[in-house]
Amino acid sequence: MKTSKLPLLTPSAMSYPTSHNMQPVPTRSGKMGADRLISFLVSCGSSSTRIELLDFFGLQADSLSASAFNQQRAKLWPEALEAVFHLFNAALQADTGADFRFLAADGSTFTFFSRPSFASPGYFVSEGHSAKGFYSMHLNALYDLHEHTYPAALIQPVHRKDEFQAFCDMVDRLDTPPDTRDVFIGDRGYCSYNNMAHVMEKGQYFLFRTKDIHSKGLVGNFDFPDSK
Repeated sequence: MKTSKLPLLTPSAMSYPTSHNMQPVPTRSGKMGADRLISFLVSCGSSSTRIELLDFFGLQADSLSASAFNQQRAKLWPEALEAVFHLFNAALQADTGADFRFLAADGSTFTFFSRPSFASPGYFVSEGHSAKGFYSMHLNALYDLHEHTYPAALIQPVHRKDEFQAFCDMVDRLDTPPDTRDVFIGDRGYCSYNNMAHVMEKGQYFLFRTKDIHSKGLVGNFDFPDSK
């Protein structure tokens, strides 16, 4: 990824929700409108919210409280963060000049702590591992092997995890830069006729790992020549 472009790219991406009326109203102190809220969200580390806010506001004694931040975050449209995500990727892909873009597909499940008012029942897991249960989601993504960015991502509740459907949705939504061909790469779990059809419908290419031709897998039904 071209990190030198990020300082120029950030202001336009952060101001997008404000210009498209996707923002919450500023706090009474005026310390966190939509642009600063999104800037904080994308720059957070792994510390607690209180510590991250202190760091973001330069250790000021009157920095925004965690409660006020949570109220502002709840007002932000989900479409605002999605728009920022696409703006980052569009700017980074604008002048790559590559003939091919190699995109690796994969998914991963991870847990998080929440409460029913913030997360729907589809994310809740209670399998005896925890007395109170926990929440879990499945993140599907396409990874650009050259730019080291994620041009597409899709989150699913763990109980409705479907990597086939997620792959098709990401392929259908993905914008391919002009004069560029996308090559979608996936492990054996992505090798299906439907996934192939979605890629071919977009006029792009795929490379899927599959089981041996002598197995009962998909390519076991292909008629290959006996010699090279």
